Amino acid sequence: IVYDHLGDLLRCLITLDECFRANAQVAEKCPAFKRIITSIKNNVDKVQIDLSRLPSFEKILAVLEGQLLDGRIFQNCIEQIFDTTVIVTKNPLLQEEFALMIRQLLSTIEPKLGEFHELDGRLKYVGVCALFCLHYQLYRVDDKRQFKAIWDVYKKIPIVHLCGNISWAASRFLLEKYPQFSRLLDKKAIQAVEQQRITYLQSKESSLTKDLQKSYLDVLSWLVRMESNVTTDDSNQNALLNDVLKKTSLLMQGLLHAYTLSHTVKTLISLHSTLQLAIKSECMLILYRYTELLKVIETTYHRHAMAIAPYFNAIMQYHSQRLLKIIAIAKKRITSGTDKRFTDKQVDVLAALVLAESCLNGPCTKERLLIFRLAFSFGSRLKTCRDDEMIAIEEALRKVESLASFSEKLHAACDTTFLYWEQNSFRLYLQDLFLTVRDPHRLHFIFAALRDCVSSLRAIRHDKPEKLIKTYKNEIMKMFDQFFLQELFKTIEDDLRCLCHAHLEVGDRSVFKPNFRDVTPFLDVKPIRCFDEFVSIKGAIESYLDKIFYDYTTASSTDWNTYSEMRNLASQKYGLDLHEPHLPSKTLEQVVH
Repeated sequence: IVYDHLGDLLRCLITLDECFRANAQVAEKCPAFKRIITSIKNNVDKVQIDLSRLPSFEKILAVLEGQLLDGRIFQNCIEQIFDTTVIVTKNPLLQEEFALMIRQLLSTIEPKLGEFHELDGRLKYVGVCALFCLHYQLYRVDDKRQFKAIWDVYKKIPIVHLCGNISWAASRFLLEKYPQFSRLLDKKAIQAVEQQRITYLQSKESSLTKDLQKSYLDVLSWLVRMESNVTTDDSNQNALLNDVLKKTSLLMQGLLHAYTLSHTVKTLISLHSTLQLAIKSECMLILYRYTELLKVIETTYHRHAMAIAPYFNAIMQYHSQRLLKIIAIAKKRITSGTDKRFTDKQVDVLAALVLAESCLNGPCTKERLLIFRLAFSFGSRLKTCRDDEMIAIEEALRKVESLASFSEKLHAACDTTFLYWEQNSFRLYLQDLFLTVRDPHRLHFIFAALRDCVSSLRAIRHDKPEKLIKTYKNEIMKMFDQFFLQELFKTIEDDLRCLCHAHLEVGDRSVFKPNFRDVTPFLDVKPIRCFDEFVSIKGAIESYLDKIFYDYTTASSTDWNTYSEMRNLASQKYGLDLHEPHLPSKTLEQVVH
């Protein structure tokens, strides 16, 4: 557990490095800022500052550049001197245990990568690579077999999405940190990595439509079971445990579906960005459908939150009782196997088991489970548990940990912050939606996905968060108005004019003709939450028609009858509630005195 969390910490440092490297502004502005400092030193007469503080400022700037801006946070961390009060680099026991833990972590993560039960295994893999680099930095051991096992993971996951628009590739990372690793590989193995990415991308793109259909059916099937099972209770009290286990399994399936969809979208976008390939419009539209499914899953959990909560508590209590029974048996083995005198090791192990037991006698929080893992890892040293009991403990503990952090995992799986960097493609989505008029209610989900980046924008420090949020909102709403609402306004207005002048020769307007588009499904969409406001499509159309009817009647009062008829047609065909303009009417037959 210690090495697992150490890997997570090192992964955070790697993420920071990649963020600095991906920021073009840092690479561009930092040299320019240094030139300004040099210019100030050479033109002392033209500036009015205290030059005595300039050397210390330059020193701070150099330290900041070396530690942060150059993208060497991780490298500086593992290259620091660890042999201070305790000898680390010449500790054979630590070296052996470190290598063993890396192998165990990889063997646990690698089989699940790319599979349905993966969850966050990709991020754990980044931590394993970081631990391998730390181990090599400390002991300089060329473990070719272990390195090959870590390297070959690229065949399953060619790239890992870290956050936002930041991605990470293991092959580039390992060879960049330690070029001597290339001695452990042949040239073909290094060249095969790039080719594998292209092959993987082509394969995924070719099967994307088929995969979407399968994912769509899987999610719909899960939704139906959620609606029918989770919200109803089993009347048979004897089957209560089976009912809770079944429903908890159903809840976990939704999380697994969310992670699978999220990995697909983020991997494809990251590969296109890394290979510098433009995303095809057909591919981008499918990725938007994946994004909608993510928000469908998240919304389903939130809608049934009150019904779901009791099952989480019940199943965590069930697994906690299983763990407590095994710990009680382990304690009994220690106390019954000896007389009243205990050795120091037995006392320590018994104390660790008591601590682990205390952690389970209460709510299963992340902190308690972490302490339980640490205590039990020490308490199981004297083989207090059999192999089958250890397997049962690991299985139960893994399930409890998943349930304890379920909300965080759900948020991570359904997070669509990456759309902030793909916002220009939103117009493609709107154009396709308007042309196909298929499932217009999914607008709710896509706007929910576009809102996910707002929390990240609120955390910025280099500018006012409200300013960036407003700019982002205006861009999205501008596209929504230009590529959807305006087209919808024009279509309905043209249709009303044609209906009003149906007695004239305007051609065939049969609904079976390709030039006719039925947009009435858009009017049934409930008001959409667009950031901090709600937009009603039907209300927007009513406001538009009210305005143009009033303006046209004012400009040409002789046409009042035409627009009155169009107003009635809008009410009859589209169910629009339009206002009377209350303007004085006039016809051509009226006599002017």
